[in-house]
Amino acid sequence: MYFHTILLVLSLIRPNTGEQDILYPYPSVRHHLDPRRSHRYVRDCQPKEHGNLTHETIKTLNSSKEIQVNYFRKDFTGFGLQFGHHSIIKDPTSMISIHQPLDGGCQNLSTSTVKDTAIQNGCYIATNAGFFVPSDRSPYGACLGNIISDSKIVRKTGIQNANFGIRRDGSIVIGYLSEDEVTETKNPFIQLVTGVGWIIRNGKSYVTESIKAECEDTQTTSSMARFFSVQSARTLLGVDGNGYVHLVTVDGKTNSRGINLPAAVKYLIEQGVQNAINLDGGGSATYVINSTVVNYPSDTHHDQPEILVPRKVSSIICVKKEMNGDVTPEHMASLSYCCNRNYFLIIGLTVIIGFSCLLHVHFYTLYQHYRNKVKDLLSGQQKKEALQSLLQQANNELSSEFDSDFDDFEDDDL
Repeated sequence: MYFHTILLVLSLIRPNTGEQDILYPYPSVRHHLDPRRSHRYVRDCQPKEHGNLTHETIKTLNSSKEIQVNYFRKDFTGFGLQFGHHSIIKDPTSMISIHQPLDGGCQNLSTSTVKDTAIQNGCYIATNAGFFVPSDRSPYGACLGNIISDSKIVRKTGIQNANFGIRRDGSIVIGYLSEDEVTETKNPFIQLVTGVGWIIRNGKSYVTESIKAECEDTQTTSSMARFFSVQSARTLLGVDGNGYVHLVTVDGKTNSRGINLPAAVKYLIEQGVQNAINLDGGGSATYVINSTVVNYPSDTHHDQPEILVPRKVSSIICVKKEMNGDVTPEHMASLSYCCNRNYFLIIGLTVIIGFSCLLHVHFYTLYQHYRNKVKDLLSGQQKKEALQSLLQQANNELSSEFDSDFDDFEDDDL
């Protein structure tokens, strides 16, 4: 009783922000949670060329820990010059994870900014992820769709929206999943998040098919079509032919800046993306690098409308530089080798530097010693020359005086 009361209170709490840029695909929360949109419906309404397969599986190379981070300015046809960020992650299995706020997340209707959740989880790059009930509806903050974080099932539903997942064997799955597929134990998902819109399938636009698959009635179709076609900020997640994951955020504001999903499809295909889904957008679209928000979220401050305010969200895509997961014996051996190598390298450099310092001191001492010797020698020679000069001068004076006295003596004798 008390728990449900707390959840009710939390659901009524609204963020203390000004204008909210809400980009929501359905006319009501009920449509997003509608159990009638079954996996069978999705399977039956897709093009025959795909048979019964409602998702695609991509093998990853996982050959590099490299992360490419690009800021781009692009002239999108029909939308003009737009700005965004595009990261390519070459080892998604160990570097990508899905996270919710640490204080309960979906279970407690908790939301947090992308930056705060990224800092909590040590993310180098982070964006907003799955959809949630927005602030103008109830229960505010409720997560929508499937979420699996580090092998833990946070939320599972039978609702058919586009998913992006990473299985234990490193393969990436994009598309529509049944509840049994979500909870499979033979090769389970270690990360899974749900968006709205499977926008690219096998290198081709899948927008039209996705609109049909993710809605059943006319009201929902109309709302979904607008969601796909409206200009707004977008967050996109896809994979190319090499198994590299592409994480993209395009800045914008609904009806005034940004791009629509057909334009996003064209851009991603140009970048070599083979399969992609659309994540939460609008005011939720946030891109964080190294604990810093680097894009321009579209929500504003309630007292100062000119100030942009990052929105609190229910989940994030997290990219870590360091390796995640269990440390295998091979990893340990590799780490041990690296540590031993670095240890001996440090010792060697220390010995070389110490020996160089000793040589420097020794040669400097010798230099000072011989310098003083030469100085003393030069000083003694100068004294000798000065004495000789003085004696010569004295001798000359004595000789001159003797000659003068001798002349006087001769004069007296005469």
